[in-house]
Amino acid sequence: YTGAEEIDIIAHSMGVTYARIIIQGNMWILHRCQLGDPLKSKINKFIAIAGANNGLCICADSEGETTNDTKRVPACSKEFGFWTGPSCPEHTDVKQCNSDDLIPCSDNYGDILKKLDHSNDDAKYIASFWSTNDTIIGPTNKAYGWKTSIVVGTKKEIKYDGLTHYTLKTDTVRDQLKILQLEL
Repeated sequence: YTGAEEIDIIAHSMGVTYARIIIQGNMWILHRCQLGDPLKSKINKFIAIAGANNGLCICADSEGETTNDTKRVPACSKEFGFWTGPSCPEHTDVKQCNSDDLIPCSDNYGDILKKLDHSNDDAKYIASFWSTNDTIIGPTNKAYGWKTSIVVGTKKEIKYDGLTHYTLKTDTVRDQLKILQLEL
């Protein structure tokens, strides 16, 4: 796209998922679009800020059809969204998606997210940022035991206290720059 041999990507929230779809390529997505060849070999650094790689607890339901005042919430769809199941199949006693002390459930999140997690090499260097004050991801950063903001293959995880889902992208610029300046 740019003609450069390598690029760095900084993505926030849903953009983390979309960036991973584009990086991995060869994937059919919403509206049955095929995005083209993988770009993995061209991605030097990938900074994932407040992503939902294992789903969102606000999307936890049994059908992947989360509703809000009778309207379907597309971002929570089981096929292409941030769906996470209503419970943990391996631990039926566990009822709270965002509990901090759960044993991770297997395959209890959306189809597109599962496909993305089969790759651990989206970039040469991956950093994942999250905050204990994120009201979208949740204060524990958990979806049935998985740290949802952590991209598979992450080499640096940075946890912040006090930043919101939105200020994570604007108030972490110095840390973003430090990562971009790393010599690999």
